[in-house]
Amino acid sequence: MTWHERLEIFCPLGGPGAFRVGEHLEHFDAGDILLIDNLRLHGVERFDGDPPHALVVVFYPVLLAAPGSLPCDLLLLRPFRNFRDGSLRLPRECPHSDRAWECLNWLVLAQAGNPDDPAMQARQKLALSELLLVLEEAFRDRVSESSNYEQRRDRLRRLSPLLDFIGANLTEPLHVSAAARMLRMSNSYFMRFFRAATGLTFSAYVSHLRTSRACQLLMETDLSLAEIAAETGFCDQSHLCRHIRRRLGKSPRQVRIQRRITGSTLPLEPGG
Repeated sequence: MTWHERLEIFCPLGGPGAFRVGEHLEHFDAGDILLIDNLRLHGVERFDGDPPHALVVVFYPVLLAAPGSLPCDLLLLRPFRNFRDGSLRLPRECPHSDRAWECLNWLVLAQAGNPDDPAMQARQKLALSELLLVLEEAFRDRVSESSNYEQRRDRLRRLSPLLDFIGANLTEPLHVSAAARMLRMSNSYFMRFFRAATGLTFSAYVSHLRTSRACQLLMETDLSLAEIAAETGFCDQSHLCRHIRRRLGKSPRQVRIQRRITGSTLPLEPGG
């Protein structure tokens, strides 16, 4: 799972599947459009498409609006800054969906050619603006009236060194007390701060990261389950198997059989 300061739109071309944003799990199908809360730890939980393809649009907010921008520019970013849950899903059958996909196609076509050409950049910005206007209209009644976007961003910036440390040390014991010391916080304050910033408890985040890494090794290598457990910090093979089955809905053996038949792998962390 990851967070970043780019805004993200996830458009599955296959499905069904599920996208996790903090503690929120958003189920999707082919043709849906998801706006992702980029300030929550997020990533694909499950993707049953064959092959599992998706169009992912990411961009920095300043491309369209910055402090002091006109209200019409800020309006385009409103759904991203005022999430009630961790994501907003536009189903394929929604009345706004056809127009949104027209804009997505226009955005893809606008990228053909020289990326340094100002005319091409202008076409991209125009296509993106049109897409965001359609999405703002679609989600207008489903977003909060207030925003604490900057406060949430600053919390995650403070956590970034710790998150990098966790990702690089999954094979080691990872405890709340040590993490709290790294940030010079008490254990109780750290646990509240971490959950408010990421949408997950510390233990849930570590477990999710280890499971993602284990699934990747399971599908991309021929390591034994015992070796994968050791590589990802699980205490034993049975503990690892429970987490993989909970994540993918299949046993490790079933996952590897499917990999041999289809040759496909699962993208676990898009838009990082």
